[in-house]
Amino acid sequence: MMAGFSDRDHEFRDLTLVPHPAVSLLLDLGDEPFVIQDDRGSRQHGRVVAGLAPRQVRGCGPTSRMECLQIRLPPMVAHAALGASAELGGTVVSLDDLWGRESVRLQERLRTAGSWEDRFAIAEDALARRADALPFGLVTPPGARHRRVVRAV
Repeated sequence: MMAGFSDRDHEFRDLTLVPHPAVSLLLDLGDEPFVIQDDRGSRQHGRVVAGLAPRQVRGCGPTSRMECLQIRLPPMVAHAALGASAELGGTVVSLDDLWGRESVRLQERLRTAGSWEDRFAIAEDALARRADALPFGLVTPPGARHRRVVRAV
């Protein structure tokens, strides 16, 4: 599942992330860094991976224009696309640690995309290239697309 979040009128200062039985990628597309931290003291920003059911994860930061792409991956897909996802249980790490410079290029492409649909397509393509070893060959099986755009009013 992919979700795009956008808010241009409010300041998010502190946000609790809901634990989920999936590996989550959080790609900050806004103007100022949004920091994600877990209960172990790990602080990441920009390109973040939250392992299965991380505990007490919070997002915080002064932002006047917040945009974020969140991607939730089932464990099998996360392992194929991220590699080290088995070691990520309950933790928060930088996507840079797993993908290197490719994560920076992905974030840059997402920031310059013209629409959320373009962003979803770019992210899906990047994940599909990384997960091409999957037996079913797709990040999102046909008919199972879940995309959402959320804008604060």
